[in-house]
Amino acid sequence: MASTDNTPQKLAPGAYWYVVPGKAPAICEKRAGEDFVRFTNGSRQTWAREGEKLVGPLPAPTN
Repeated sequence: MASTDNTPQKLAPGAYWYVVPGKAPAICEKRAGEDFVRFTNGSRQTWAREGEKLVGPLPAPTN
């Protein structure tokens, strides 16, 4: 899986872990041409602070 520095706008569409040191990871979805959206509360994520990262895209589930 890839991870980003502070440029989430350049990432491919898909689901990503949003990792913040000292907090539980959250899952976000990146849609083509859009910001990241957190599944937990619907907030937008367009950047990552120093030490934070987006990891993914996560592989699609298989049967």
